[in-house]
Amino acid sequence: MQYRKGGGAPRHLDSTEAQLVRRVARAFRVREAALFADARTSAQESLARHTAMYLMHVVLRRTYADVAALFSRHRTSVLYACARIEDRRDDRAFDARIARLERSLAELEDA
Repeated sequence: MQYRKGGGAPRHLDSTEAQLVRRVARAFRVREAALFADARTSAQESLARHTAMYLMHVVLRRTYADVAALFSRHRTSVLYACARIEDRRDDRAFDARIARLERSLAELEDA
C-alpha cells in the first residue's frame, strides 16, 4: 500500500503495516489517509495516528526511526506519540481498546 504525502515520494507499507493502518483507521473511524496527513487534523485523527505509530513500534517492533519514516515525521514525534498512548492506557476503556488492537495484530504476526 502506498500513500502520497505532500507531493513527495510515495511511502510503501508492507502488508502487515498496511493491515495495521486499516485496523486502526477502522477502530477510530477515520480515513486511512488521515493517518498520514501533513496538515493539522482533528483530535480523533491525531489520536488514531499516535495509536498507529505506537502499535507499529510495540507490536511490529519497528524502530522509532522506521516508524518516523513511514509517517513522514521526526523520530521525536514518534517518541511523543508512544508516550502519549502509554499515558492514556491508565484509562481502562482506552487500554482495553488498545489491547484488542494489539491482539488482532499479534495474530497477523503469527500467521
